[in-house]
Amino acid sequence: MHGTRRKRSINPFGRPPIDHKRTSLKLTPLDFHDLFLGRLNMPTVWTFNGGPRDGQKVLHEPFIANWEKFNSNSGWNSGKGGWHAVMQALSHFSYHKSGGQVVLCDLQGGIYADGAILTDPVILSREKGRYGVTDLGPAGITSFFHQHKCNKYCRSSWTRPRVTKSVYTPVKGTTMDHIGTRKSKPYQTDLCVSALADLFEEDYGY
Repeated sequence: MHGTRRKRSINPFGRPPIDHKRTSLKLTPLDFHDLFLGRLNMPTVWTFNGGPRDGQKVLHEPFIANWEKFNSNSGWNSGKGGWHAVMQALSHFSYHKSGGQVVLCDLQGGIYADGAILTDPVILSREKGRYGVTDLGPAGITSFFHQHKCNKYCRSSWTRPRVTKSVYTPVKGTTMDHIGTRKSKPYQTDLCVSALADLFEEDYGY
């Protein structure tokens, strides 16, 4: 493809990916504090230069090596340890730190030598559809915690719903529900993720 690019897509993070399936990772309960701060995979706009599509713009997302799915918005999770357990704790933490208002989930991405790169997360909120058709609302939140089992990266002081039930079938793919969903405002998802990052940083003093 011919075009003017703002960033290179080859090794865009400036650090080598690692295969954590073959790497012995030593994690402590506080190690997940910096996993997604400034580590969302941010796309860039490319503009075609010449040819039949001259001047047209496309959204390009940097390639993520060793891509994996950690959990979904319906309650599914891989059940694995290591970084997979860290991601489950991150989802739990988002509920706790937001006062039970949201859950950051559908976490997916790649593991690198100094952390994780996450892409295309989902926000579950108390108002179904606030963050688009993947925001399953309170039913999504209760479904998520019905499947969630706290691990060594969760803190006993973190809040969680007192009563949970499986409203949505837990599946690995992303669940979408158009019923009762208001007009999507995708930009709000970015704002919410940024707010969670600020709260996370404040909680751990970084």
